Amino acid sequence: MKAIEFISRPHNGIITIPKQFTKSIGASVRVIVLIDDVEPKIKHKKQFRALSLKTKKVVFDRQEANER
Repeated sequence: MKAIEFISRPHNGIITIPKQFTKSIGASVRVIVLIDDVEPKIKHKKQFRALSLKTKKVVFDRQEANER
């Protein structure tokens, strides 16, 4: 028997196995879930945050914007 270890968070009751381990997994696996008392820090992908611009004195000309 071979053991692998990774940290994951369940989403709707499903724990995703990282891609690096999926090739080595056969037809059946034994799953043991250990719950940490302290939440481990998991790196999240950076998300785009909204940009705010002051446009109070900007004049918008629709014809000029649509010129090609």
